[in-house]
Amino acid sequence: MTTKINQQIDTVYPLTGMQHGMIFHTMLSPDSDVYTIQDGLEITGPLNVAAFWSAWTMVIERHDVFRTLFMRLDTEKPLQVVLKKAMLPMKELDWTTLSHSEQAQLFHSLLLQERQKKFDFTRPPLMRFVLIRCDAQRYRLIWTHHHVIIDGWSGPLVVREVFEFYQQLTAGVTPTTSRPRQFREYVQYLQQQDLQLAQQFWQQYLSGVTEKTPLYFLQPLDERAPLAPAFGSVSMQLSQTLSAQIRDAAAHCQVTVNTMFQLAWALLLSKLSGRQQVMFGATVAGRPAVVEGAAQIVGPFINTLPVVVQLEPSNTVGAALLTLQQQNSRKADFEYYPLSKIKECLPQLGQTNLFDSIVVFDNYPIQQHQQQMETATRLQLKKLSSFSYNNFPLTLMVVPDQALRLEIKFDQQLVSQQAAQVLLAQLSDVLQQMALAPAQSIRQLTAGAVVSAVETRHWQSPTNGVGPLLQSLRQTQPQTTAICYRDQSYSYEWLVAGSNRLANLLLSQSLGDRPVAICMRRSPQLMVAIFGCLLAGIPYVPVDSSWPAQKLTLLAQQIDVAAIITEQSCLDMALHCHQDLVISLDRDWDELQQFSDTAPAVSIVPQQLAYLILTSGTTGQSKAAMVTQQNLLHYVAAIETAVGFDRRSTWSYLSTIAADLGYTALFGALCTGGTLLLVEEPYVLDAGYLATLFRRHQLDVLKIVPSHLQALLDASTQPTDLLPARQLILGGEATSARLKQLLALYAGECKLWNHYGPTECTIGVSCGEFTPDGAVSLGAPLGKNRLLVLDDDLRPCGLLQPGLLYVSGPGVGAGYWQQPGQTACVFLPDPSAHGQRLYATGDLVYQNEAGALFYLGRQDGQLKINGYRVETAAAESLLLTVPDVKAAVVHARSVAGLQTLVAYLVVAGDWQEAAYGQVLAALPAYARPTRFVRLDALPVTLNGKLDKARLNQLDIDVRTAVTIAPRHPVEQQIWAIWAALLKSTSFGVTDNFFSIGGNSMLLIQLFSQMKAISLQPLQVVDLFQHPTVEAQTALVTGQQRELIDIEKIQARLAKRQLPAREEC
Repeated sequence: MTTKINQQIDTVYPLTGMQHGMIFHTMLSPDSDVYTIQDGLEITGPLNVAAFWSAWTMVIERHDVFRTLFMRLDTEKPLQVVLKKAMLPMKELDWTTLSHSEQAQLFHSLLLQERQKKFDFTRPPLMRFVLIRCDAQRYRLIWTHHHVIIDGWSGPLVVREVFEFYQQLTAGVTPTTSRPRQFREYVQYLQQQDLQLAQQFWQQYLSGVTEKTPLYFLQPLDERAPLAPAFGSVSMQLSQTLSAQIRDAAAHCQVTVNTMFQLAWALLLSKLSGRQQVMFGATVAGRPAVVEGAAQIVGPFINTLPVVVQLEPSNTVGAALLTLQQQNSRKADFEYYPLSKIKECLPQLGQTNLFDSIVVFDNYPIQQHQQQMETATRLQLKKLSSFSYNNFPLTLMVVPDQALRLEIKFDQQLVSQQAAQVLLAQLSDVLQQMALAPAQSIRQLTAGAVVSAVETRHWQSPTNGVGPLLQSLRQTQPQTTAICYRDQSYSYEWLVAGSNRLANLLLSQSLGDRPVAICMRRSPQLMVAIFGCLLAGIPYVPVDSSWPAQKLTLLAQQIDVAAIITEQSCLDMALHCHQDLVISLDRDWDELQQFSDTAPAVSIVPQQLAYLILTSGTTGQSKAAMVTQQNLLHYVAAIETAVGFDRRSTWSYLSTIAADLGYTALFGALCTGGTLLLVEEPYVLDAGYLATLFRRHQLDVLKIVPSHLQALLDASTQPTDLLPARQLILGGEATSARLKQLLALYAGECKLWNHYGPTECTIGVSCGEFTPDGAVSLGAPLGKNRLLVLDDDLRPCGLLQPGLLYVSGPGVGAGYWQQPGQTACVFLPDPSAHGQRLYATGDLVYQNEAGALFYLGRQDGQLKINGYRVETAAAESLLLTVPDVKAAVVHARSVAGLQTLVAYLVVAGDWQEAAYGQVLAALPAYARPTRFVRLDALPVTLNGKLDKARLNQLDIDVRTAVTIAPRHPVEQQIWAIWAALLKSTSFGVTDNFFSIGGNSMLLIQLFSQMKAISLQPLQVVDLFQHPTVEAQTALVTGQQRELIDIEKIQARLAKRQLPAREEC
C-alpha cells in the first residue's frame, strides 16, 4: 500500500462472514446482479438539486461504510479499509422534452443499465446515483448500491437522514453532522465472541439433519442455459381480512407473525419435498442489544441462518408454532455466527448451499415521520421499483403492511414464473388454514388446489383382440416380411401359420389355464412360441435362456407351468427343470406341421391372461405379474396412436423376452403389419455390427434402454447409423444429460419419445415426445389410462408436490399369480372409477406447473439398473444366509457414469467373496452386486438410520484378495484400458471384469477399444467369455502369452495413446 493511500486511510478492520459470503458469490457470478440492490424513486415537488446532493455528501462523510473499500479478497483474511473521504458518484439527466411514455420506457432501460454496471470493490463508495428531471416539479432517482455495505434495515435510516439534512440546508440552517456510531463497533463485538461455543450450539442444532431439503421442481443444472443467474419475482397482496386473521392467530398462539410465516413455509416445503424434516434459511436483523445504538448504525448487520423444522403429523398447528418460536429464541445468542461456518457443521452436504430457499420478514424501520418530512420539504416520495437478489433460487419476502404482502423472488434458470405463482397460491392456502384453525393437526393441512388425474380424453379402446389382428394381417399382407433374422426373411404367412399350428398343438394337450414357460434364444421360432400361446388363449411365461437352471426350476415350481416351449440349445436344462410336457420347436418343427395352420377354434375373452412376467421380489422369490389379452390389445392400439408410427415400419428387437422392455417393438411391429429385425444376443452390445445392420435394413423405429443406447453411441464410429430414421423410443430408466447431448448431435429429424410404465401395467402407461435441449417428462397417458399423484393418505398432491404415482384404467394388469396378499397391497380399489383398480407403482413423481409428470425415483429399495427393475432387498437377504455375514446393504453407485450394485458387508469371520457370489447366482445377472466392500459396521445417522450419504463417500475399490499386477507391456496397457473405464486401479490381471464393477454397458466401451488393438477378429461375446486382463491379452494376440508379438500390439496401443498405469 503506497504512502499516498496510507494517508487517506481512516481505519482498517476485517470483513464479517456475511460480507465475505456476499463478495464471494458476486465474484462467483460476475455477470449476474446478485447482491446488487437498486431502488427507483419518484420525487414530486420543487427539488433543490444542489441541496439534495449536499445532503448525500454529508451522509457519506458521517458513515464509514460509504467510504469503505475491500482488499486482499484472495487471501484467508480479507480486509475492509475505511478512507477519510469518498466522492459522491452521481449524474443528472434532463428528459423534460420527452413524453411520459418515452420517459417510462427509457427509465426501465436505465434501471437495467445501472444494474449491469459492476462495482469495483477497491473504489468506494459502492453506490451510485442517477437523477432525472422529468419536468419542473417531477424527478426520478435511481439509487444502486452493493449489499456488502448496507442492509435493508439501514436503507430507511439513510433516506431519513438525507432528507433531514436537505430540510435544514434548504431552510438555511447548517446541519449538525456529529459522527454516529459506526459499523466497526459491531465488527469488534464479533471479535469478542466465543466462536467455539457458537459452533457447539449450531452442531447440536443441526445434529438431526442428514440431507438438504430437496425441491424437485428446480430444474437440474444440465438444463440451464447461460451461466449467470437471471432473476424474476411474483407478488400477492393478502386481503385485510386474512391479514387480520393471521395476526390474531399469532397472538392467540403467543408467537410472532414472523413465526407464523416460517411455519407456513416449512409446511409448504414439507409438501414440496415429501419430507417431515425440512430446512430453509431465514434472515435476521443481527443487531444485538449489547452493541449500544445498534438499531441506528448503518451497515450490513444482516445474517442468514438455517431453520430446521421437524413436523410431527399428529401435532397441532399451535403446538408446532410454539416449538418453532422457542427454537428461534434459543438461536438469538448465536445468530452472529457466519453461515459459511455453520455450513461446516454439515460436511456430508458437500459444497452446495445448505438450502435452496430463504424467508425474509421485512420488519425494517418504516419512515414513521415521512408525512412530516414531506410537509417540511414540500416533496413527495414514491417508490417506483425495487431490485435485490441473493444467491438462493427462492426467496420469500413478507412485507408486514396492514394488508400483508408476499413476494417470491426466484432464479429464472431454475424456477418458472408460473411455478412461482403456484407457490404463492399454495402458501396463501396454507396460511388461511393455519389462521382459521390453529387447533387442527399438521396431517389435516393441504397446500393448493387438488390436481385432477392426468388422462387422455376422447379415445376409444379396441375390442377385437390380438388374435384377430394377427389373422387379418395374414389375409391382407401374407407375403410382407414380418421378421428379419440372420439375413433371412419370414413372412406373415409363415409367422401366423406356424403360430396357429403351435396353438392347435397346445390346445390338443388339454393344458387348461395353466401357464406355459418359453425358454428360447432370440429367433423367429421364439415369435411363433409367443403368438402360438396367445392364439391358444394360454398364458406364457417368458424365461431368459441365460438364466441359471436353479432359477428356471424355482419358476416352474412357483408358477406350476403346464409345459415348457424351448429349443435344443436349452433342452437339457428344460428337461431337468420340468418332467411333463417339453416342446422343442427346432427339434419338433416337422411334427408341428401335422397340426392345422388355420385359426384355432377357441373363444378367447378379454379377461383371459396373455402372459406372466417375473418382477423382482424382496425375498429372492419373484412375483409373476399377470397381463390379460385386453390389457395387451389396449397397449398395442394406444402406443400406435400416441407415437404415430407407420404400420409398415421396420423395428429392431434388442431385449430379453424375460422382461417387457422390448415388447413395445415386438407387438408394435407384429400387430400392425411392420417388420421386426431380430438381433442375436451376442451382437446387441456391438455398436459396429448394429450400425451396419440398421443401415442395411433402413431401421424406422427403435425402442431401447437409455444407458444401452448411450454406451453404443459413445463406442461407435458411425453413431448416426445407430439411430432410426423416424422414431426413437427410450424407456426403462431416466435419460441422462450425456445421452441428450449425443442425441442433439446425431438424432437429426428422428422423433424422440420417452416411454414409461411398470410391468404390472402392460409394458407402458405413458409416452411423450421430447427434444434434446428440453426436460424429459413421463408424457401423456396411453389410451384410457389415468395417472394420479397421491400422498401417503391417498389424497391428491398439488402441483410441484411429490407423491406416489398410481395408475388406473385398461392398462392395469390382473395382479400377481397366486399371490392374493401381494396383489391386495398394490392393486387397490379406484374410488373414482367403479369396478376399476389403482396400481401403486411405488414410483415417486411430481407434476410441474404445466401439468407434466416427472419421475423422481423409487419409494422402496428398488432401483433401475440398465433398465431392469431391481429390489436390493433380494440380494441382501441372500447374502445374510452366508455364515458370519452379520449385516448386508446393497446400494447403487455410479461407475464411469453408469449404475452398478455394490454390496457392503459386515463380516465376523473370514472374507469369502466366492461364497457371496455363489448365493447370488439365483438372481439374474443384472440384480447381482459386482463389488463387495467389507465394513466394521454400517454407517448410521444420529437417528440410527442407515446413512446412505456416507455410503456414497466410501471407497469401493477396497479389495481383500491378493491381486496380480501386469507382467509385461501388453498386459499393462490392457489393464490401463480397464482402469480408465472402471475408474479404479484396485484389481489385477486375473480379476473378473464383472466382479470388480464391470457391466454390459461398460463392456461395449471396452470392446470398442479392444477391437482397435486386436490382431485377431473380435466380437463382444469374446470379451464375455474371456473376462480377465490375462485372458484378453491372449485373445487380442491370438497366441499364448509367451508367444505374443509385443511389437505389433505396442504399435497399435501407441496410436491410441492409452494412459500408463500410474496415470489412472
